[in-house]
Amino acid sequence: MSMSLPSVATTMNRQRDFPQLELVGPWLEELQARTVFIVADPEGYAASGAEGRLQGLLGQRAVTLFNNVGRPPLESQLVEAVAAFRAAQPDVVLAIGGGAALDLAKAVNHLAAQVVDPSLYLRRKPGGAMPGKPLMAIPTTGGSGAEATHFAVIHADDGMIH
Repeated sequence: MSMSLPSVATTMNRQRDFPQLELVGPWLEELQARTVFIVADPEGYAASGAEGRLQGLLGQRAVTLFNNVGRPPLESQLVEAVAAFRAAQPDVVLAIGGGAALDLAKAVNHLAAQVVDPSLYLRRKPGGAMPGKPLMAIPTTGGSGAEATHFAVIHADDGMIH
């Protein structure tokens, strides 16, 4: 049973957005996910109620929370998050928050799957790409549309926007 429409298939991610937070638990079960990497806006995660509501849905799964999310997301945060992601070795990614958190999660999910250094990959997209983990986008704000696309915006240390 499909619970939502997946985004267009890309090598960047296997992303779904959830109109109801309660659908996260069944989807994690469907994927047999034991480890979860959460990228969340530090204010929006708690203020939206997502943090409290997710605790029961996540159950006994190992959870890594990354909440060093700037507005806009910065390359230094991306590199830090990729290192945390690789250390956690998650089965799935939850992106929770506004556009910045969702964009950072999409970029982390994609870049962590590549063998090239994330900063280098940000500037030069070399050859083919490995797919990321399944990603669930849970917007806590309206307006950015970040949950509806596989694209992400990252502000690099060199001043460029990638």
